[in-house]
Amino acid sequence: MTATTASRGRSERSLANLRPFQKGQSGNPSGRAKTIKEVRDMAREEAPRAFRRVVKLIDSEDERVAFVAAQEVLNRAYGKPTQQVEVRRQELSDLSDAELEAILVRGLSGAAEHSGPLIEAQASSQESDTVY
Repeated sequence: MTATTASRGRSERSLANLRPFQKGQSGNPSGRAKTIKEVRDMAREEAPRAFRRVVKLIDSEDERVAFVAAQEVLNRAYGKPTQQVEVRRQELSDLSDAELEAILVRGLSGAAEHSGPLIEAQASSQESDTVY
């Protein structure tokens, strides 16, 4: 097993079973199961009644219920609010060795905070084996 397949939890034997589809051939020739369509159709029939119930829950005595109901109505009316994320991209080849090392250290320390002692142990063993 290669490092890549091991890291993704796949064995080489299971990957050998994967075969690409012939051009123009469907991976699911019979389409979606009919039961999925039936369930979806039933749910859509009940959707107006369910939504009317959500609208009534806006006046609930429980503020949490009222909030969730109001939020659902607003999301259906206007869509969920988007979150803007600023992404800055910099080519690694433009960075100095010191800048690259600082990024690596920040990444390892951040991973250790979220993952516990296993990452810390791996990080310290990697640091001792690293050749610059």
